[in-house]
Amino acid sequence: MKRRIGYYLVGLFFISFGVTSIISADLGANPWDALFVAMSRSFGLSVGNWMIIICTLVLFLNALMLQKIPDFPAFATIIIQGFLVDFWLELFFVHFSFEGITTRLFLFVLGFIVLLPGVVLYLQAEFAPNPVDRLMLAINRRFGIPVGVARLGYDLVVLGLAFIFEGPVFFGTVFLAITSGPVIQILQKKFRKIQMKRGIINV
Repeated sequence: MKRRIGYYLVGLFFISFGVTSIISADLGANPWDALFVAMSRSFGLSVGNWMIIICTLVLFLNALMLQKIPDFPAFATIIIQGFLVDFWLELFFVHFSFEGITTRLFLFVLGFIVLLPGVVLYLQAEFAPNPVDRLMLAINRRFGIPVGVARLGYDLVVLGLAFIFEGPVFFGTVFLAITSGPVIQILQKKFRKIQMKRGIINV
């Protein structure tokens, strides 16, 4: 249990740094993060606050579709991640200037390198999943739509909203959409092999 909590917290720490590094590079973020930024720019409040607001709405939407009690432990994930995103954006990255394309590319690559291992650790914990990660499963169980189609569908809707409200939608968004899934799968397999060698998990 302690190991899972460790994976969970370290994973969220890495994810939040990776996300904010990519946002600060301003070369394109993934659809949901682009939406949080767009809402912040258009209506005020911090990016982390919009993350908390929107993910909480998704939390209750999932419960409604599944006709179950809301997954309240997931609210801890929402709060922690929203707080960490604001910490990095408003107390760390705000003190730096990222104007040159070389610097911004470096920042984007750094965020990508940190983000994906964080996702692997977070998934390994299997603890209090983010409601956004459960949305595709809720849609699948409620309407019978394949998980992949559901994920693609709502990602396109979110991307459209982010674009309309002038969020950071650029070539980096496409790069993340194409590469994130395959890289996470590769990292998950390597992480599992390391755990097996150390006797943490069995075959």
